[in-house]
Amino acid sequence: MTVHAHIPAALLESVTSEDVTFPLVLVVANPGEDAVDVATSTHPMLRIAHIWADPTVAPAPYFTVQIEANVGGTGWVNAYTTAGGFFAPWNGAASAVSYHAVTSPYVFTEVTFEYAGGVMPHDSTVSFRVTVTSPIIGWGHFPWGHMPWGHVTGTSTSMIVTYTFGTADEEAPKLLSAVATVNDTVRLVFDDTMRVSTPDGRAVVTTATDETAWGALPVPGTIIVSVDGGAATTYTVDATMLSLVYPVTAVDIANLLPSLIDGTTAHANDDGTVSLYSVTVGDAATLQVTGGTMNAVLQFPTMLVTGNDSSALSASNYTIARNNVYPAVAVHLTPQSVEAVDAALTTFDLAVQWPMTPQAPYEIAVAADVTDHAGNAIDATADTAAFLGFQPPIPAGRVTKFPIPQAAYDVDDTQELRAFINALEEVWNLQLTDIDNLSDVWDPDVVDETRLDLHLKDQGNPFTWAELDLTLAERKKLLRVLPDLYNYRGTDPGIEAAILTLLGIECHVASAMLDVWTLGVSLLGDYYPAQVVAVNPETYNFGGGSVDLWVIVDAGHAVNAVSTAGHTFTLAGRNAAQYVATYQFRIYGSAGNDGMYTVVSSVESGDDTVVTVVEAIPSAVADGTAIQTMQFTAADFLNPALATADEVVDAIAADIYGGAAIGLNPGGGNTVAIASMNPAGSIQVVGGTANAALAFDVAIHSATGGCVLGPGTARERHTFDLVVTGTLPSAQEEVLMRRIANWAKPVNTHLGRIRNEYVVEDDGIWRLGRSRLGADTVLG
Repeated sequence: MTVHAHIPAALLESVTSEDVTFPLVLVVANPGEDAVDVATSTHPMLRIAHIWADPTVAPAPYFTVQIEANVGGTGWVNAYTTAGGFFAPWNGAASAVSYHAVTSPYVFTEVTFEYAGGVMPHDSTVSFRVTVTSPIIGWGHFPWGHMPWGHVTGTSTSMIVTYTFGTADEEAPKLLSAVATVNDTVRLVFDDTMRVSTPDGRAVVTTATDETAWGALPVPGTIIVSVDGGAATTYTVDATMLSLVYPVTAVDIANLLPSLIDGTTAHANDDGTVSLYSVTVGDAATLQVTGGTMNAVLQFPTMLVTGNDSSALSASNYTIARNNVYPAVAVHLTPQSVEAVDAALTTFDLAVQWPMTPQAPYEIAVAADVTDHAGNAIDATADTAAFLGFQPPIPAGRVTKFPIPQAAYDVDDTQELRAFINALEEVWNLQLTDIDNLSDVWDPDVVDETRLDLHLKDQGNPFTWAELDLTLAERKKLLRVLPDLYNYRGTDPGIEAAILTLLGIECHVASAMLDVWTLGVSLLGDYYPAQVVAVNPETYNFGGGSVDLWVIVDAGHAVNAVSTAGHTFTLAGRNAAQYVATYQFRIYGSAGNDGMYTVVSSVESGDDTVVTVVEAIPSAVADGTAIQTMQFTAADFLNPALATADEVVDAIAADIYGGAAIGLNPGGGNTVAIASMNPAGSIQVVGGTANAALAFDVAIHSATGGCVLGPGTARERHTFDLVVTGTLPSAQEEVLMRRIANWAKPVNTHLGRIRNEYVVEDDGIWRLGRSRLGADTVLG
């Protein structure tokens, strides 16, 4: 501060007074700010740089320091003050203050802390906050020999920025308890997050939530993953990879992640969760999901997991022995498998090879190399736990002891009879328990998952989970209603009930067109659709592999333009409804672009449809035609080597656009036909590996015109639409509706469209069969 005072009667023209505050700088010497995994034995040290003349003398009372600490978010407490010294628990033997000159008069005040016992809390955050009160010096005279030239004119408080570091997890995990939850399963509880991997040594993480809680994922979305010790990489998911038109399923995510994240594979679990695995096996295998907007929904755990043999999921890392056995012989239960129960990876269920003896004492031991997520080996003082064999409920009044005369026991000097009877009683009581629980075995609401799939198989379940991905609850529901669905199969109510039961979508079966003809619109006359017919064997042999069929419906869609840079084909016709995301089509008859392409998106432009594809387009020449490919897999058939006509029809019907698949029965044969739905359309099969079995001819078959689906015609009677109440289904739901309907529909019928109810507007025209003509009406 500078003040100018003018005094005319004095010799001085002005007086200047300047006050300065000591400059202060906080230097964090050890550990560095925001450091992680700091050893718990570290003695944190702070250095405060300031101005002072004598480095051997404490600057108090003109320079005061208050340092507060906050460990693990428990709140701020004093750790050191100039006046009070060190406070518990930071007052260990190594806690000290010292002063060091750099270049006079610049000094470091160094404060070193030792936590009580020499070890800070493990796996915690430690924060220090420094408040400094310093003198303001007015220059003018020497008050003390060890002070800079000047005098104290006041004080100034300066808050030094708080800094934080994280301590390492150095505490050995402990086995807290073991409890037999059922007669062949023991539940283990640890006090820390354990390291897990698959039994074959791959690192694995599993979503904490299931698909019922996901809804639509954020797109574009991100997921940040580190694989096999590599840097954490941000992967972006956009609309070309994942459609948000419908709720995303576990299968969608399981298919997406490996294609997105190198070095991984994934699996959709029956409970709707997704497991992500490393491809690498052994010590080098690691996985860590550290964040991203997608993970906010999926909720993969963010701890690092590895694939080494120290996994808590390795059954070989546990031994179970029977205690107090008479006579003294070693009786062991062999662990078979281990599953994590909670997302925190502290609780695990260990299955053993046979039921435990009820109420018998057992002890489980954890191998020494089992570690927590930070790599700490199991605590040698807490690596075992005692438990009793599971005791099933015993109904009141039941006699559980064999009626052996006491006299027999009295002469049993070796106790061999008693041991033999105990063994018989154990097996007997376990059998009685199974009989007691027999109702649970057959109850769809409580039956376990293994038996559930067996029951569905016994009931003739026609669906594989690859084609109809149902949750556990939905599969239990299917088990309850499957007999009724079979009873109504082949009827309109059966189709409607099956779709409502399995998908929750209300719909009804309707004619494939309005039940009227429209003057000036409907084509009247006989209709002979374009149709191509397969050979007529008893069955079709597709072998065991994936095969395809190339079909041109109504001449296909000509390629009018190509952009190799933009990955786009411009196709003739307004067909965006067909070329939806992930749909695959084939370019046929071009000079350089023949092959399969996967749709990213499409948009109608004028009379054309511009389709963006995933794959690179080799040639800029605009030629060729977009045609359809029917893809058959082994899952489409009960036996791919003995496929029936109905199975082939269903497989074609699930893929074809603008056409229909029909099962014919001329002379009791087994024939498949494909027809165009267009009264002026055409059908041509031009190749594909499936045609070796079907033997369609490759000529073009054209329709003859006439009424497409006129009331009373054979074609109308064999084609039906599904009319949905409310919002139309998503693309994925429509695929599932077709699969269910093709199973439930009558033989020799075909599902046409899935649509909303038609609304016939009063557009001022007469409609045959609908408009009421009076006696005096004259048409003309």
